[in-house]
Amino acid sequence: MLCSTPVVRGSLLSGLAVVCLAGAAFGQGEATAMSLAPLATDSFMAVVPPRDPGDIRADMDRAQADLQAAQTLQAQAKGLQVEADAQLEVRKRDIDALNSRIKLADKQKQQADKISLQAQKKSAELTRDLLQRRKDLRGEEVDAAKAAEARAEAAQRAYQLELELANRRSEQRAIQANSTPIDRARAAQVVRQLELRTLEAQRDLANRTKELADRNKEVVQRRLDLLKAQQKLLAPGN
Repeated sequence: MLCSTPVVRGSLLSGLAVVCLAGAAFGQGEATAMSLAPLATDSFMAVVPPRDPGDIRADMDRAQADLQAAQTLQAQAKGLQVEADAQLEVRKRDIDALNSRIKLADKQKQQADKISLQAQKKSAELTRDLLQRRKDLRGEEVDAAKAAEARAEAAQRAYQLELELANRRSEQRAIQANSTPIDRARAAQVVRQLELRTLEAQRDLANRTKELADRNKEVVQRRLDLLKAQQKLLAPGN
């Protein structure tokens, strides 16, 4: 009655790597870098806390690595999703065939065959439910990988703007001594515009990070659902 269980177990193991795609692998080093940056002395200009350009570049490198990992895992998750859908459709067809055989056995009053076929159908239905849970999980894993990709892209934008802001601030300090008021005003305007764009990019990054956390939560819930379905399938009497 558990003839299909080995296939199910193999696929369960293959999905273990995907679950971690968005929680532990992405942005742990740089996720709180901006929020934990040392605060500068209050001034009209220092709206975005300054950070060392080397630290910003390190965050950019991590964001690029996160993006590549997210894209790889997204491809893997999509492959597993297709596989789960195909196996589910096969099991549904098996159940349809069993229903036809049960009807025939009932019509021919072959009670022993009918009872045996009904038991097979019950096992097949439990396996179908397990496969449906797995399909749902694969869909959530794909969505989580997409959210991780979007977060990494948002991180790249935020850090690129932050680095540009740091460079412009450095240039602004350099021209203070030997420049005209117009040049200083122009440089200050550029810095203020970059501060605005940097803050908007950081807000987008924060939103993307929250979306990723929500997707991770859904992945965990689907795993719990899958585990319960597996336990039900493996329970004595099935």
